[in-house]
Amino acid sequence: KAKAFDFGTTYIIPRFLVDIRYSSIDPNYDPVLGLVPFNDQRGPTLYIEYNNDYKSRWLKRIHAESYSTAMDHFDGSIFSRTTFAYLSLLGNNDHQVKLSTEHQLFEGLHDDTYRVGYLVGANNRFLQYGVDYELGKRSDDPYSLVSLKGTFRILGKLDLGVSALFQNFQGTSQQYVGT
Repeated sequence: KAKAFDFGTTYIIPRFLVDIRYSSIDPNYDPVLGLVPFNDQRGPTLYIEYNNDYKSRWLKRIHAESYSTAMDHFDGSIFSRTTFAYLSLLGNNDHQVKLSTEHQLFEGLHDDTYRVGYLVGANNRFLQYGVDYELGKRSDDPYSLVSLKGTFRILGKLDLGVSALFQNFQGTSQQYVGT
């Protein structure tokens, strides 16, 4: 009978979290309940997170996280390799700078992306706006994404959220959302 399992351990101390796990999903695994997006994979995952509050003139909080996976098919061929890193710096003025990078090999195709973001009013849900820019490649093709977003309280009781996405990947696409 086909099986799936996930075994791991998490270590937590102030400011740090480390999670190490090993997952395995047999090629013929078919769950009665739930969804398993990909069968025929097994391998380790490492996740590390750091959080710290500061009392400096300009820095209020730092958050960093990173994870890495190395999943193989049961025949030994590579299923995926992923490395991700993220850094967030929150200033005392409630402005946030975000940086991230992700490198992935998935079934022979490469994703390599770099993202930078800036957010004003990071802890103010009534007035918040920002921009993200991502550049790199997806499935070995050039890729870029610009994201603009904002939330505003209007008329004293109504919250308005707006966002716009401009993506260039195998053609250009745009999306506008208001809530």
